Amino acid sequence: MKKARSLTGGRAKPVAGLVLSAVVLGALFAPSVLGSRSRQVEPQLATASLRSFSVTATATGTVVPASQVSLNFSMFGRLRAIDAPVGTRVGAGAVIATLDDGAQQAQLAEAGASLAAAQAAWQAVLSPLSPARAAALRNAVVAAQSAVNSAVTAANVQGRQDAASVAADQKQLTAAQNTYASDGCDGAAPAPSCPDDQALITKAQQALDSDQARQEANTSAYQARIDAARADLSVAQVNLAEQSAPSATAARQAQAAVAAAHARVTAAQTELKRTVLTSPIDGIVLQINGQVGETINSGSSASATAPGSGAPLPVSNAASDALAVMNSGFAVVGTVGGKYQVVAAFSERDALRLRAGQTATVSWDALPGVVEDARVVGVASTSTVVGGVVEYYATLVPTTWDDSLRVGMTANVVVTVGRADQVLAIPNQALRSLDNKFYVDVWFENHSVTTLVKVGLTGDALTQITSGVTVGDQVLLSAPRGLPASASSP
Repeated sequence: MKKARSLTGGRAKPVAGLVLSAVVLGALFAPSVLGSRSRQVEPQLATASLRSFSVTATATGTVVPASQVSLNFSMFGRLRAIDAPVGTRVGAGAVIATLDDGAQQAQLAEAGASLAAAQAAWQAVLSPLSPARAAALRNAVVAAQSAVNSAVTAANVQGRQDAASVAADQKQLTAAQNTYASDGCDGAAPAPSCPDDQALITKAQQALDSDQARQEANTSAYQARIDAARADLSVAQVNLAEQSAPSATAARQAQAAVAAAHARVTAAQTELKRTVLTSPIDGIVLQINGQVGETINSGSSASATAPGSGAPLPVSNAASDALAVMNSGFAVVGTVGGKYQVVAAFSERDALRLRAGQTATVSWDALPGVVEDARVVGVASTSTVVGGVVEYYATLVPTTWDDSLRVGMTANVVVTVGRADQVLAIPNQALRSLDNKFYVDVWFENHSVTTLVKVGLTGDALTQITSGVTVGDQVLLSAPRGLPASASSP
């Protein structure tokens, strides 16, 4: 006959254990026992035995492309067209979207005209100067001066218009701020109109920011036009002065002017190319942030990458605690087909047991019954707070892939992190925890004895016991009502 187990796992004295059980039964269960002597209580028991089982770590993850790029225009401008909407498959070099390029086309045309003039001037230096040529040179100087004057006048007119717009915006913003203050919106008793007042301030600030950006862009564009006109005037003046008495020095200078004009053409072509956004990879357009006709700001953005991979790192959605693939660029292009991966957030405890190369299985909320084999390719070395909980990202690559899956879908990950071979184990449901300690109810002489145990590895159904019970001990899986129970052994 087995003896009662102590709280610390040692053997208690048989007599003491029986007396204690008798006292408890007499004090607590005597009426029910006397009234139901014929009733047989059958507890659900399990036997502690040597078992082998797999140890797993589970987490919920997100489907991500194996790689993605975030794209932004490198200049400020108005969106003219979206050539590849979301969902479009594109090749490397394919056009995603374009900005209005009227100013850049004009700049290129002016640079081309300057180049033609410089080339003509160079040829003229190499040829004898005729009366007609002299008259043409003088006319070129007059035309170049006129172009400078026109450029300066146009710049001044545009500058006054832009300044007036900015001043009007500033006036509107100041008025909105004054209304906000007069309504006591920063005080203890704000007026009901305060939300509307704040909306007016936001709208006025956006208008001011937009017009200030336009003012800066126009200033740069008109200054470039003025500089180009002045350069043309300088070339025309040099031509007039030097071609009247051609020399080796004049020829070298004319040749240098041609080189400078070539450089301006190249710069203008580069500016024109900046109005076109292209994909650097083969893939699918995942995201577009803009509508045709909207003003697009220039900028740069980069995606954080998942551990051990070039895949994007998903972020936590504050509203739902879910993970989602998000990006702030104008456009996002990701790989498609069998090039998806899964990024999952694991608990601190599980992260310590994760290693690259471990095998796993992945199932999908969107595809019930579909389970794919996978392997771990990387584990983050730093933590991320997901839904207020410290967790660690891991990246997994499925060995096969269902073509119907999409980026952002939910994946359920089970990673095999170890194996327990022939260890003393009991079912997980027999364990109870209190104050970071684990207990089981050992069944002894038709009574349960609450016993402190120490645990080792934990699997899906079994837990290793390192002390507290021995092979052959029976433990309760559940305690039916009316089941006799003793107090915890000392």
